[in-house]
Amino acid sequence: MGVPVPTSLGIPAQYKGHRAAEHLKPKGVFGVEKQMNTFWIRYAERLDAKAAQIAEELKLIHVRNNDQPLVLLCWCDLGDRNGWCHRRMAASWLEEHTKVSVPELGTCLPVNLYPNSTSDGSRQETMF
Repeated sequence: MGVPVPTSLGIPAQYKGHRAAEHLKPKGVFGVEKQMNTFWIRYAERLDAKAAQIAEELKLIHVRNNDQPLVLLCWCDLGDRNGWCHRRMAASWLEEHTKVSVPELGTCLPVNLYPNSTSDGSRQETMF
């Protein structure tokens, strides 16, 4: 399915996967900004400032895992946030900055886990 990449500030103790994607975490924004629009503006500013580090970090994870697709994770309580989450915001930011689709798994089937090819046989650029 892909390599799990946490984007949360807090990671459950039972999670034993990667401890990466430090620059995608909403440090200084999560728990401070309660309104989605304000949160998004501040989080996007943070992502913009860390763009080079984010690209380097994700590429390293990708390469270390035999070029498997990456799957962004978080543990947000969507009930507390009216259905919005920084992980989806990070995915949108990545799509905008890399022109690579970052689908929401489980809501847009079938999901192309191999972004170099599409269902019609054409090629899609990858982030790396």
